[in-house]
Amino acid sequence: MLAVHHMDGATVDKALRRVEKLNAVCVLLASLEFLARPEVLRDDHVLSWPIARDSYPRQWQRPPKVLDAVWSYPGVLGVHAFRGAAAARLLLDGRDARPRPLLSAGLAVASVGVHARSGYGLDGSDHMSTLNSVVLALARLFPDDAEAREACLWFIVSQACLSYTVSGLVKVASPVWRSGEALPGVLRTETYGDRRFHDFLKKRPVLSKWVSRGMVAGETLFPLVVGAAPSPAVTRAHLAAGGVFHAANARFMGLNRFFWAFVATYPALGAAVGQIRSAPPAPQAPLGAGAKLSQLGRGLPTVPRLACGAIAATAVTGAVYQVAGARKDRRRFPPPGVRVDVGGHRLHVLARGEDRGRPAVVFEHGLGAAALSWAWVQRAVAERTRTVACDRAGCGWSEAGPKPASARQSVSHLRTVLAAVGVAGPYVLVGHSLGGLLVRFFAAQHPDEVVGMVLVDSSHPGELQRDREVREGVVWLEETMRHNVLYASFGMVRKWPGGGPVVQLPAAEAAAARAMMATPRYWLEARAELAAWKDTICAEVAACRLPDGLPLAVVTAGNTLDNNTTHAELQAELAALSANSMHVVVEGAGHDEVIMNEKYAATVADVVGRVVDSAANGTPLHPPVEAGRGTAAAKAAKS
Repeated sequence: MLAVHHMDGATVDKALRRVEKLNAVCVLLASLEFLARPEVLRDDHVLSWPIARDSYPRQWQRPPKVLDAVWSYPGVLGVHAFRGAAAARLLLDGRDARPRPLLSAGLAVASVGVHARSGYGLDGSDHMSTLNSVVLALARLFPDDAEAREACLWFIVSQACLSYTVSGLVKVASPVWRSGEALPGVLRTETYGDRRFHDFLKKRPVLSKWVSRGMVAGETLFPLVVGAAPSPAVTRAHLAAGGVFHAANARFMGLNRFFWAFVATYPALGAAVGQIRSAPPAPQAPLGAGAKLSQLGRGLPTVPRLACGAIAATAVTGAVYQVAGARKDRRRFPPPGVRVDVGGHRLHVLARGEDRGRPAVVFEHGLGAAALSWAWVQRAVAERTRTVACDRAGCGWSEAGPKPASARQSVSHLRTVLAAVGVAGPYVLVGHSLGGLLVRFFAAQHPDEVVGMVLVDSSHPGELQRDREVREGVVWLEETMRHNVLYASFGMVRKWPGGGPVVQLPAAEAAAARAMMATPRYWLEARAELAAWKDTICAEVAACRLPDGLPLAVVTAGNTLDNNTTHAELQAELAALSANSMHVVVEGAGHDEVIMNEKYAATVADVVGRVVDSAANGTPLHPPVEAGRGTAAAKAAKS
């Protein structure tokens, strides 16, 4: 039987001191990186304090003035300078132990503060080094308590095991990691890429597969190798392999701080290995069945037991936190519109504006989005005419519907909703992304009800076959959604900073959108809709034709054109669906920002207004002067 006994104080202190030295290198590098590029911390940058403060509205609604002074530019540079100086002093303090407690405490407080200020620009190495800093500072509070310092060391050991194991399990659940496709895919990215290594692995798929599987196995089995290896030599060899792994990440992916942050835990792991095995326990009297059941797991090695206990405690805490947060969000964000029964389930619909004798505008949102994504556009268009935005089944405040979804089903539900809220045709249909396919199907099936259309960075029914970047992106999107179901179940998404493009919506809609994205239901329904898009909807829309001469405006996000030439061709083809069309490119806008950012949404609203005017007056569309390259692309596609 494997057991553990207490370490002697000298062993604990020696291991913690080594952890402190290696961790100080990591913190020093992180501080120097920020100080070398101070512009990224300016108040007009994404890593600025004003943006971070707005990302945490509940925590930072009225921050003390001292926080504004410390975290705004240039005050934040002083914090990073202090962290760097404290880390350097810990590296160079020699035999003088007197300043270590204050230095450790200051380093821990500054590191936690940097994390609280902004989650942007930080990664796993920052999280691990901050954890190390805090635990080391706690250990310094107990200079005369060997058991307390040993507990701190074991916490570092269990956290390292937990980090590696969770990373491995996430990869185990990913088919692209199991197949070996993920590693070359990461290496071809701009952020973590290395062209030569990518090309090398891409030409050797078998090697890529086994390298990937080796990484997954090494991470997933980390606690067992550390705590249950047949000999300490095996454990030391595995730690050496871990060091080589992190060094390779530093060389090929630029993850320099990961090496120091995670290797900093290795002295604690090495010290723990020598304590896991000891003499067999004293003989015990035979146990009854109930007592035997209570003893299950006690014979496990200490490190795996600690890791399993930490995982279980974290999971339970996260699940409770998620349930409580979701319940609170349901009270905070009631449906702003009404729910309409469409046959077994209810859809949420939000109608704005008044009937002014002009065509009503109907908005269809994109994949995984909701009606509130149209907030800026709908408000502006509602000043001209009646508008309707509806959450599809399973999205926003709507109840889930039959699976799999289809374009025919979505259009049928939408017509039921329009009739229920008393908004009669004719309609100008506006669709974003996936919504563009659905409004095309609506127009093809009911041409007498549609007098105009706006496609906003719309999907194309042939993009999955013709656009390599879309095909590759879908694989990663599916993986992200699958993982986020798990993360959201345990409250992890709820704690993520930022929130993506939705934070650019009006404050109320942005808060509601973030609350929706924090639930596993959101990611499950988004996965189902993604599957329906691939398997059903594209095929349904491929043969659809628009009514002759239908006023059609195609609005394309400029950034999507800059990053993908095939997308530019597909968008031009959409503009060629009608002889009465215009193509507008919104420069600087991303795929979601084009409707969620107030500035870009104003352009979209203006285009919608032009289509409404064209439909109401029976006049052809006249492309605006600023349409630029979009109009040229549309003309080229028609010729």
